[in-house]
Amino acid sequence: MRHATHFTGGTYGVDLLSLVPEGARAALAEWLAARGEPAYRTEQILRRLWQQPVASWDDATELPTRLRRDLSAQFPLHRLALTARQVSRDGTEKYLWDLGDGEAWDARSAACSALRGAWAFGVTCRL
Repeated sequence: MRHATHFTGGTYGVDLLSLVPEGARAALAEWLAARGEPAYRTEQILRRLWQQPVASWDDATELPTRLRRDLSAQFPLHRLALTARQVSRDGTEKYLWDLGDGEAWDARSAACSALRGAWAFGVTCRL
């Protein structure tokens, strides 16, 4: 099975956040099964990607320490970092997000609010 990969710190890892949820589920299930982990771990881990997101796997304290360490190596998390926020007189909010790869993402709440539901599926708003 092919997954989105990237090179970090001398190793390749799968970027789960760049996959659609079913792709992330498949990648995790395959990896966990190969390790002999119980099947319920897939749902535990997926919850920490989108429903109750963690900044790093170390924050997912319901998972065993060894599993968190191995998740960090195989599936590094790359979250957006807020660089700047501005609010105009009319209440429009403007955000500048650091994408972690030297690129930035500029979003304005008034123009992008209609897309919020679509963001979970990878739709971006670049203005």
